[in-house]
Amino acid sequence: MPGLANVDPHGHVRLYEAARRGDWAAARAEQEQLYRLFEIVQVDLPRTRRPA
Repeated sequence: MPGLANVDPHGHVRLYEAARRGDWAAARAEQEQLYRLFEIVQVDLPRTRRPA
């Protein structure tokens, strides 16, 4: 998800810092938040869809 770091750089820093300190609950919560944010790539708008 490196490209997502451009959308939410602070979330990635929080994830990294939580993992570094061994706070796996906080790291997982942050990862889940980033995972939900990543769903923006699944948006299918008619004007951006390639013709079949």
